[in-house]
Amino acid sequence: MPEDEALTIPPEPLLQVIANLARFHREHEQFYSQAPLRQADELQSRSRALKSLAGRWSVTDVGESAGNPFAGAEDLNAPGSSRSRGSSSWKGRTSPSSSSG
Repeated sequence: MPEDEALTIPPEPLLQVIANLARFHREHEQFYSQAPLRQADELQSRSRALKSLAGRWSVTDVGESAGNPFAGAEDLNAPGSSRSRGSSSWKGRTSPSSSSG
């Protein structure tokens, strides 16, 4: 009988490996079963925030202050200062390569 028993009972190191594998597999499955719920909760939270902003923006009047104290202020740059940066030198042309100089 001891010979039959030795053939059916796995060695102790193998049992430890199996127990370790089972424990880590259980933890892995527990994590990945909860992760989609956490992601869905985060997505729903962000969705509510965006919907709230969209609702606010859809009812905002044009005349309301945007919070910028300089909105509508007079331009303090000299009238010809933008020409040196090249912004007005393109007027009437489609690209710099079409210039004649």
